Amino acid sequence: MSCCWGNNSNFGCCDSTVTLSGVVSNAAGPASGIAIQYTVNCRTRTVTTGADGRFTIVVPRGACVQVSVGALVGVTVTPASYSFTACSDRTDLNFTLAPVATTFTVSGTVSGLPNVSGIAVNYSINGMLASATTDAGGNFSFNAPSGANVVILPSSQAGFSAAPTNYAIMGISANTMNQNFTYTANTISVSGAVSGLPNVSGIVVNYTVGGVAASTATNASGNYVINAPFGSNVVVTPSSQVGFTVLPTNYTFPILMGDMANQNFAYTAV
Repeated sequence: MSCCWGNNSNFGCCDSTVTLSGVVSNAAGPASGIAIQYTVNCRTRTVTTGADGRFTIVVPRGACVQVSVGALVGVTVTPASYSFTACSDRTDLNFTLAPVATTFTVSGTVSGLPNVSGIAVNYSINGMLASATTDAGGNFSFNAPSGANVVILPSSQAGFSAAPTNYAIMGISANTMNQNFTYTANTISVSGAVSGLPNVSGIVVNYTVGGVAASTATNASGNYVINAPFGSNVVVTPSSQVGFTVLPTNYTFPILMGDMANQNFAYTAV
């Protein structure tokens, strides 16, 4: 300290002394047994708080003094210290102790979407709503204070459903990984009817979904239904029937966004 007395190390070198005191407390009240370090003219000594959290030290009047709480693990001290010239008695050297806020990381991955970057992941911490956003790899993370209740929910994505629907972490006490959400494309239907044939039952209707060929057959009324994932490329083509032409020659859906009804095929005798 700049006001050290050089070689003078005698605390009682002055003709008079001053008394300095304060109280150390935490959320529960006075904190007993806490080490208080005080430096007088560059020499450091220690006292301990009593049952009432109070400490008292006596120093030479006019001494350069610094008072602080001894090292404590996992605790913050406010203020960090007092530094002053001891000109008169003081009773206001109080310190407040508080636990260091501990946070834990919650992380996971989003998959199953055409683009997993920038996807919102919603969460609440003790009821307070917030959101995180996935990186280019679909990964997300956020921090929550120790002991908090955390709920994580996937965001709605058009044409997709996410599983699971949420994660709940009650009283989080450790880093929590693998809070993953998998999206699956919803099933969309393409339907219609075949007409103009003597018998409309069991008529083959060909289709491709994403380039993969398949077929279905009409029911007794000539109706057909095809199911395909949301967003897929679907082409529906009527089958050839001897002695008949058919219109239209196909239906094409480059990106299937919703149910498509009345995709009908009308056959005409040649």
